[in-house]
Amino acid sequence: MAAVHPTQSTSRREALPVAEEPAVAPEAGRPPRTAFAREGFPVRIGPVGFLAIALVSESVGAFGLFAVAVLDVYLAGRFHLSLTGMGITVAATSLGVAFGLASAGPLSDRWGPRRVLAAGTVAAAGCAALLGALGTFHLFVALLVPYGAALASIPASGMKAVFAAFAGRPRGLPMGIRQGGTPVGAALAALVLPVAASAMGLATLFRLVALVLLAAGGAFVWVIPAGLAIPAVRLEAGGSHPESPAQRGLLRAIAWPLAIAFLLSAGQYDIAAFTLPDLGTRMGLTAAGAVLAAAQVGCGVGRVGFGLWSDRTGGNRPRVIWRVTLLGVVAAVVAAAGPPLGATGWAAVWFVFGLGAMGWNSLGTLWAAEAVDPGRAGAAMSAVATVVMAGATLHPPLFGAVAGAGGFRDAWAMLALDLAIACTLCSLAARPARPRGSLRTALARD
Repeated sequence: MAAVHPTQSTSRREALPVAEEPAVAPEAGRPPRTAFAREGFPVRIGPVGFLAIALVSESVGAFGLFAVAVLDVYLAGRFHLSLTGMGITVAATSLGVAFGLASAGPLSDRWGPRRVLAAGTVAAAGCAALLGALGTFHLFVALLVPYGAALASIPASGMKAVFAAFAGRPRGLPMGIRQGGTPVGAALAALVLPVAASAMGLATLFRLVALVLLAAGGAFVWVIPAGLAIPAVRLEAGGSHPESPAQRGLLRAIAWPLAIAFLLSAGQYDIAAFTLPDLGTRMGLTAAGAVLAAAQVGCGVGRVGFGLWSDRTGGNRPRVIWRVTLLGVVAAVVAAAGPPLGATGWAAVWFVFGLGAMGWNSLGTLWAAEAVDPGRAGAAMSAVATVVMAGATLHPPLFGAVAGAGGFRDAWAMLALDLAIACTLCSLAARPARPRGSLRTALARD
């Protein structure tokens, strides 16, 4: 079995047939004292430059992904959509991302993140350029699926690249910074896209998104070493089959983060898709876009801050997750109550919403990666991300249906209940006396 780093979870229960994680500090045989020590780092531009480009790549990928949710109001006018139809556009993109993640993570483990990122970036840019030219809703939704699948290469390969490059170092903060690109991109989408769509139209806007995807993806491909994270001994072809013992062992090891990620995904995508339709009627789309951006800022602050917090408190990722999710529950309850707040007040609530309902993501994927051997880390992180996108496929249409039937207050109350359930389950997973990687065992003991 691979050695467990001091910041990693100790919930591993079985070894998987993969290569061991390489050492990165050959002189003393000890990992660097900080994550950002240049000595022993496998990328020539150093950890700070590498992480900065990884952050830009993730931000642009998130910008392309959240463009669909943010532009839902404009798509509704173009295609005459109901609230349920608006949820379908987000769900179609999320479904594509879920399919893409299911393959992008294992491929990053097998062939390296550089190749996966290069192929996915080109495909995503091509789909984005075509989206603006389609005039019927059915064709538009159909193309959203491969668009989302291609976009999945960006987070999947980026997670694997950063995880591998920071081998033997505290990973909570670097992973949090990289995944902080998601709220950065989403915040930029919320601020820029409503104005840009009004000024240049959807066709030109989607072509611009394609160019930005190519530029950011190309820069990250250039700095990733060609051999980074490619195992010296590849698994046999049957090792990745869903019924193989290795795959079953992988899923058992990450059962807790999978279950909790599915529940917590509701907050991330319901907020993105329905902030403008709800708050836009009260304060206008521009002000509502600023409120949505506040949530994304909170998300980014949470991903970085909570990663550092978990590194400094022994690497117990689920303990940090359930504590911060309480903030999301409180914010959802306030949204359901619907007090007469102004734009500034709602921005403050949505900032807390972003902290508690969206800031958990990097810890969830890191929790899964640390529960398995390093050669399966990409598959583990992508499995969590796939479950998140599966939840994103289901939650927004359900939220839209509840909002259409009973109003947005009922829908936010449903989200509060969802987050409370996730918080409770995560507190069970954080108990040190129980194997955090085994959901069935912990529930049986309770």
